[in-house]
Amino acid sequence: MDQQEEISNRQSGTQSVPFTCVLGNFEKRLLETSVQSVGLPALDGDIVVLPLAAPLLTLLRTGVVKIRTLEGGEQKFQVSGGIAQVTSGMVRVVCESVAPLGSEEREPLVQPLVWGDQTTC
Repeated sequence: MDQQEEISNRQSGTQSVPFTCVLGNFEKRLLETSVQSVGLPALDGDIVVLPLAAPLLTLLRTGVVKIRTLEGGEQKFQVSGGIAQVTSGMVRVVCESVAPLGSEEREPLVQPLVWGDQTTC
């Protein structure tokens, strides 16, 4: 797709351009998939990242990351702090801990990094 088509799609609201979402922490990648949109609990308020979004770097607060898949389904993950980076065609979410919502598991799938007595992200 050339740049003119991308501009046309953005202006018409067409979301035919999938992009990649990577979710995890510094030790482990939990999820990497093509998505339609990603909802993030940014420090200053909830945001939704759509295809062709402008580059962004934001801090995350504790909350829910909502990922809308290409098939139209939605996956939700409880996250505890971290950062999100939006670049051309990709959203990277790196957080202290993450667990899928609706699962029976009480322990997060991705544990925080622990250095001595400190927890770091």
